[in-house]
Amino acid sequence: MSAYSNQMVTELCASAHTYESAAAFASKHNISVRSVVSKIKSLGLDYERKVVVKSGVVRVKKDDVVRVIASKLGMEYEAISGLGNASMSALQELVRVI
Repeated sequence: MSAYSNQMVTELCASAHTYESAAAFASKHNISVRSVVSKIKSLGLDYERKVVVKSGVVRVKKDDVVRVIASKLGMEYEAISGLGNASMSALQELVRVI
């Protein structure tokens, strides 16, 4: 037996869906948002996913920090490449101290 009555399915089919509309439908019918999204997709209806905004900050890689350290010390990267196994906070502290 389905948790969705024919009336609920008809209501779902009547409009386009976003995460917000799925959440409103779920709240109205006392079911989970995840269930509603799954039902929308199983019916083949259009669904606009929730947009996730990333911080926009460029991520610094450990290897890049190790290259900066090698440059500041006047060394070849390969000679200290093992520092890439250190934590990022330790590498950043080392850059700060040099």
